[in-house]
Amino acid sequence: MHILDDFGLKSLSAEQSTDLYDLIASIHIKSSLIITTNRNIQGMLEVFHDPVMANAAMDRILSKSYKVLLEGESYRKRFMPTIDKTSI
Repeated sequence: MHILDDFGLKSLSAEQSTDLYDLIASIHIKSSLIITTNRNIQGMLEVFHDPVMANAAMDRILSKSYKVLLEGESYRKRFMPTIDKTSI
């Protein structure tokens, strides 16, 4: 299993796009790939340097995928420190 966490925070260079495509192409049939992202599917295409490569990568990813959409506030908000305003 492979995990690609926070995919799409930054656009990929040509070399990074090629490397990611090669990884996806080599594992998409024989291994699992979990991708977490804040982008929608169309937005994921914009991350790649080359739109043709982006479509080919997404075709491989989406051909056997399950989409799990989490809605609501970030769980990290529960861990944010709070200020006690009564002591100020």
